[in-house]
Amino acid sequence: MWLFGGAELASSLMNLGLVDEVWLSIHPIVLGAGKPLFKELKERKWLTLVDSKVYESGLVSLRYKMSWD
Repeated sequence: MWLFGGAELASSLMNLGLVDEVWLSIHPIVLGAGKPLFKELKERKWLTLVDSKVYESGLVSLRYKMSWD
């Protein structure tokens, strides 16, 4: 399943242990305000970097494997 956006749904799936990977795209802009990436996580989740890519625009794409240990 691919989830694009949806901080509350993503957190619910993480709390149920249903997330295998997290892909993040970091855009080179500072908005000054916004919403949390994940809301109401029950516990700390560790991520292991699997892949990364930097684009000419300055965007950075990061792919992480979720660690459940």
